Amino acid sequence: MQIKHPPYVVSEVVENYSQVEHLVPELHKTLADLNNPGAVALHHAQVQYDKPWNIFVVRPEMAPVFGGSDVIINPKRPILDEKRMYIGKEGCLSFPHKAGKNVLRSFAVIATFSIPSRGSPNGLLEITKELTSIPANPIFTSSFIPLLGIRLATA
Repeated sequence: MQIKHPPYVVSEVVENYSQVEHLVPELHKTLADLNNPGAVALHHAQVQYDKPWNIFVVRPEMAPVFGGSDVIINPKRPILDEKRMYIGKEGCLSFPHKAGKNVLRSFAVIATFSIPSRGSPNGLLEITKELTSIPANPIFTSSFIPLLGIRLATA
């Protein structure tokens, strides 16, 4: 897999983990092959935009932040803590040729997403939790945008 310049089409909702399980090893390999410690997550839309699934992987060391999983499925729009905001300079894995820019972030977000679960009929377990760690928080305040099909200004 290679990083592509995604057109930000709406990703397909994962109804059953078996639909995407085969993608996980290659997504992890692609993320690891980037050899960039700042790259902590990779969404399927960043490597496949013909029919991207609503799934991304994070570096394995981040799994404890996400309920013990390094696979995040069907994330929903997060709820931001508007009282605890900050400005930080960030780059973007989707547009690595663009310089980082100052972005407004929240110190805490309430995130709802699914993780793989062998004990559930569809192989998914939905979790809602507060994320306060960096980089878990920016993943949900920037990575969710292409997942929901929201168009970004790239100029």
